[in-house]
Parts: sequence; C-alpha cells; structure tokens
Amino acid sequence: MVSGELHQEYRKKLKYSEEQKRTAVNHYFEYGKCYARTIRMLGYPNREPLRQWCEELAPGARKLRKSTVKLNQDQKDDVLRKFYKPQTNRKSLAEAEGISRVALYQWKNTCLGKDFPLRMTSKNQGKRKEFLLKKVETSTPITA
Repeated sequence: MVSGELHQEYRKKLKYSEEQKRTAVNHYFEYGKCYARTIRMLGYPNREPLRQWCEELAPGARKLRKSTVKLNQDQKDDVLRKFYKPQTNRKSLAEAEGISRVALYQWKNTCLGKDFPLRMTSKNQGKRKEFLLKKVETSTPITA
C-alpha cells in the first residue's frame, strides 16, 4: 500500500443536504437577514457556512454593513444638536439621518469626548450646554 492511498477513496460526507442549505438561506432572507436568528431558529449551521451558502445560492443579495451616507462636519454638528434635544429618541434620529446608532455615538465621542454626558441633567446642563454650543459654533477640536 502506497502512502495516502487509503485516503484517496475516502470522501467526506456532506454535513447538510442541499434542501437544508436552501431552507437556511431562505430563512435568512425572509426573516431580516440576520445570521444569529437563523442559526438560533434552525439549530444549524455556524455563521461562516451560512454566509457561504448565502453567497453561493444568492450572490450579492446578503446584507453588507457599509454606510453610504457621507456627512460633512456641519451636518454632523446638526445631528449632534438634535442628539442633545430633550426627549430625543436616538434610534429614530439615526434612522432619520440614514446612519447607524453606533455611528451617532462615535461622532459624539469624537466631537465631544467620551466623558461628555449622554443626557443633559440639571446638574451639568448649564456648563455642558455652553460648552457644547461653543464647540459646535466654532467647530474646533475639544480640549477638556
């Protein structure tokens, strides 16, 4: 027997049938293009095989996380003004502006710093409001 001869005849069985693949891909597209939901509901596969099946069975149709919205600094400042208005729903604000909530909070951290409070309270409102307005009006980097 020659080395490796034994393995030539062995073929790995497919773990999932074509029907199971189609079911998983259909569930993925039908229920919001969410890998985690599909895996949780069906009990199979892992994220990477599901991604490959989606690309194989429906090329280019899966959801890609890439923002197409490009805002200049003035537009970002306007969004941040809305961000700090009382009773602002940040999720709705992000959707209305066509950006993700993550991007909204990243802009806040970049422009105002991580230590800047998320809400204006009576304790910090006066000082922080002046600081925010000054920052937005002058559009200069923050140095706290």
